[in-house]
Order: sequence, then structure tokens, then C-alpha cells
Amino acid sequence: MATLAAIGKGLDRVKVCVSKPNTKLKQRYRYNLIAEILWSPEELENKIIHHINGCAFDDRPENLIPVNTKLHTFIHYKIKFLPTKEQIKEIDIFRQHQEKELKEFHRKINRWQEFQDSDSSYRT
Repeated sequence: MATLAAIGKGLDRVKVCVSKPNTKLKQRYRYNLIAEILWSPEELENKIIHHINGCAFDDRPENLIPVNTKLHTFIHYKIKFLPTKEQIKEIDIFRQHQEKELKEFHRKINRWQEFQDSDSSYRT
């Protein structure tokens, strides 16, 4: 059983004590608690909760989506608009594709450099 206590103005942060009544309360953001209700622990593993409309105080379930750190950074610093849930999913697919291509490119460069190194040592 969780004990909730409001901190400051509004309910943007809550203190939670789970199943141990005499333990110290931990601060948790309200959107994280909502996310734990909406998604399984596996879906939230290594994820950040992103507010789709950009308003950190709008914790409605339809405004929240779990994303990985790279995608979250990409959304906030590389994109000049607030994408919808569907656009976020498309951006993530595109970003993953770019990462795969970049890894393949680096792998080819490394193979070429190894070849050049082995070729130059062969000549001497």
C-alpha cells in the first residue's frame, strides 16, 4: 500500500512509501507514478517519460509516452516542433535506422583501416 503526500503547490511531486510504514518517504514525480500504472516494468526499463505537448505539468495519460534517452534528447534538442505520439514512433524508427547505417559505415572504415595497416606492414 502506498502512502501519498503532496509537496509544495499542486501535486506535481509526491512522496511515496511502499509496503513499509516506518521507512523514509521517497520523492517521485507524479508522471512516473502514472507511467507505472499505464506500462509494465519491462516497457519502462531504461526509459524516460516524455510529455508530448511539452508541458511538464500535464500528466494526462494521453500526454505521456516512454522513450529512451537518445530519442528524448533528439526530440528536445534537434526537432523544432512538438511531435505527436505517432511522429515520435516514426522518428524513433528513423533514428534507429540512421544509427544502424552509421555503425555499418564505421565498421567498413575500420575494416579498410585494418586492411591499409596490414598492407603497409606487408610492404615493409
